[in-house]
Amino acid sequence: MKRTPTAERLRKTRLRLQDQIAEDKFAADGPTWFTCPEYAEGVALFRQHVGNPAEVLGDGWEDYFCPWEAFIDAWQSEDMRAEFRQHQEADAREFEIPSWSFGHMVARQHIADHGVAYSGIE
Repeated sequence: MKRTPTAERLRKTRLRLQDQIAEDKFAADGPTWFTCPEYAEGVALFRQHVGNPAEVLGDGWEDYFCPWEAFIDAWQSEDMRAEFRQHQEADAREFEIPSWSFGHMVARQHIADHGVAYSGIE
């Protein structure tokens, strides 16, 4: 004998599906560094003036364009964290407005070294 769905079973199924759809939408639609305008502009600036980030920075090149704090804190080695903090401090001394990320700093430094006018992230 075939069971016909009752109104209560249909309602529970609909609610369960709505919850799953909402959860999937949240997981897929959440903000990431990759959607941040500063991140995108830093990558574009790097590509334009330095080259392909994957070829220059290697695997995990995306991390180099995250904000300084997130990038530095992700390193397990205290020596590496100290080295990147020194880069960040030197960048802040050299440029009136500090770079947003390590990748952005590398692109700006490349521009400064080669005499190209810069009008990027401000």
